[in-house]
Formats: sequence, C-alpha cells, structure tokens
Amino acid sequence: MSLFEVINLEPNKWNFRCSNHRIESSNKLHTGAEQYKKESFNYSLYVNNDIGKLSVPFIYYDIPHTVMAGSEIIFRPALRCESVCSERNIKLAIGRSGGIPMSVLMTQNLPIDTNWTNIELKHEKILQPSIIRLGIYWYDSSPINLILNGENTVVCLKQN
Repeated sequence: MSLFEVINLEPNKWNFRCSNHRIESSNKLHTGAEQYKKESFNYSLYVNNDIGKLSVPFIYYDIPHTVMAGSEIIFRPALRCESVCSERNIKLAIGRSGGIPMSVLMTQNLPIDTNWTNIELKHEKILQPSIIRLGIYWYDSSPINLILNGENTVVCLKQN
C-alpha cells in the first residue's frame, strides 16, 4: 500500500541566498491546489540578485523531517518573472543528505518568462533515510524578480 503526503511549504521557512527578497502573504490558511487536496498558505516570494552580490543565487527549503527510504519526492513550484527578463534561466534541485556526500538531482537550465509555469522535478526512490532540501537556482544579476507562488507550489511525498 502506498502512502501519499503533501508537504505544506510555510513562507517563513524559506531560506534566501540572493541580494533581495520579500514575502507577500494573505496571512490566512485556505484550501488550494485541489488536485492534491492540500491546505496551503497563500503567499508569494519575490527574489532577485540585483548588483550580483552572489555568483549563484538561490532559494531553498529544508523539509523539517527525515524522509524514509523508498520514498519518491515530487517538487513542482509555480514560478514566473515579474517582467520580461530574457537572460533568466532557472534550475530546480532536490538535495538529499543522510549519507556522505550529499546527493543533488537538478534540472537543466530552464527558461522562465512572465507566465505562471509549473515545472516538475521528481526524485525517485530515496535509498536511505534522508533530510531533503528543495532549491531554485538562477544565474543572473537582474533586478527583475523571480516570483514563486506558495499556494500553487506542490511538494508530494509518496511512500511504498
């Protein structure tokens, strides 16, 4: 029998390695992402690396509990740019610690524009109990914000 868990990503648990960030929130819990039947927080993250203080800016979220061996993780953030930013490419990452060295699964460079896009990264079959870090990387110094919509960002854990 498979167990299916949707993990809520709380706005105040995101970590930022970029020059600028802000969180806009409705401060209420409501039902969203109906296909996953989860309760979600309605917030948006706005991030950029204006003036290029970091060579590889990213945001990340550490899942607050150990993910068991045999689990599959699906990370599906809802992303867009605030305005046109032709040089903006992103990579999604799922990092796994629990052994040495840390293992990271990443997408290729993916273009992002002003339309909401859900990009999915799936890590199949965690081999040992692990702490999971979800990441979104971008590689420019533009002042244009990359926006993540928390209500429509989905993280699923499937255990067999």
